[in-house]
Order: sequence, then C-alpha cells, then structure tokens
Amino acid sequence: MQLPAPLYLPFLLGAVAQAAPLEQAAQAAQAIAAAPAECGARLISMSYSGNGCPQGSASKAYDAAINSNRWFFDGISAEIGRGGDQSDKSTACQVHLQIATNAGWAFTLKGKNSGSNAMTSKVNIGGGVSANYLTTYYFSSDATDTTTVKYSISGPKSGEVTVYDPAPGQNYPRSECGGGLMNINHRVALTSTSTSGAGTMELYGDGGSGPQNSNWVPWGAFEWVRC
Repeated sequence: MQLPAPLYLPFLLGAVAQAAPLEQAAQAAQAIAAAPAECGARLISMSYSGNGCPQGSASKAYDAAINSNRWFFDGISAEIGRGGDQSDKSTACQVHLQIATNAGWAFTLKGKNSGSNAMTSKVNIGGGVSANYLTTYYFSSDATDTTTVKYSISGPKSGEVTVYDPAPGQNYPRSECGGGLMNINHRVALTSTSTSGAGTMELYGDGGSGPQNSNWVPWGAFEWVRC
C-alpha cells in the first residue's frame, strides 16, 4: 500500500507535559555514545507521561546507546467501535529527555527515509475508518516551536504498516546552547465516518517480548550542532 506523504503540523503541547505526573529514571548523567566527543552530550534524566504509558508501566533496562539504564515501553494502542470506551479512540505516550551538552553545542533531529527511522504499527480497521499515527517533537523551553509527523491509513486494512519517523524533509526544533528538555509525544488515533465503524491500531514500543520499534526513542536521529 502506498502511504501518503507525512504531514507536519504546528501543535502546542506544553500543557501536556505539565498536566500529567512524571516517572523519572534515577541515574547519573551518562554520555550518549553516538554524539561527538567534543560535544559531551549526556542524558541527565528521562521521564514519561500520558494515558498510553501510565506511571509504572515502563520497564528499566540497559541501553548501549547511552551506556546507562533507561525506560523502555511496551507500545500504545487505540480502538474504535465494538462497544469500546470512546476515550480509547486516541492514546498517547510522551517521553521527556533532559540532555546536556558542552558549551557551544546544541542538538536537534534529522529525518531519514531509511530503516533506522522505521516505525511499525499494526492496524485492523474497517471501511470508513482512518488510523492516524502522530509524533510531535518540541522543547519545554519553547513549546510553540513544534514539529508533528503524521500518517493516515484508510480502511479497510489489516496488517502491519511502516512509516518513517523522524521523517525527512522537515526542520525539527533545536535545543538551546548547552542542551534542553526534549519532549517526544507518540500518539495513535482512530476516526470513523459512521457510528458503526470499528477497528484497532497498535504502535509497537521498544520493550516487551513482542514486535518492537527500537527507535521509539530515536537516538540514531539526533544531530549534534555547533551554536
């Protein structure tokens, strides 16, 4: 199936990060392996929030990309119709990364249309139902500067769908010099043109024993820049 080009939407999410409680990974600051040595990039803290990843749902394990333990996630899912709760039509999980760099360095993201940025969802939707994949990126220092990657899949459709996120062809928010708090908000949502429409959508996480999106936190897409 030929997917439509991703859409990039301005989306104010500053209130989301403040509204939900956070669970933080207690850890010493660890160097991020993929960053240039002179950049000195290090993960200060990691936390999460959202109805798709309630507190206590993530698991902690070692990640070689940052040479440290961090949170891993089982993924998120949404459902419409079939007698389900209407609140289940949209589910989100937001990851908050506090990253510091040496003076004169900042960081952003670089989209690529390659396997390293592939994200796989499983959909089972009937006619008249749309399954929507969205990820919004922003820094807490300027919640008005956002980039949202969006893909929409129209039913009927059953099977796995792969998208690319961070997607190419777009400028992503950049941190202040010295780093900042980056927020990555993954969301899946279902809509229907009729009251009888039904379907499910699951976005795989980077944890658990089933299928995984190893770049749920896209370490490979981080770009370290002079400022």
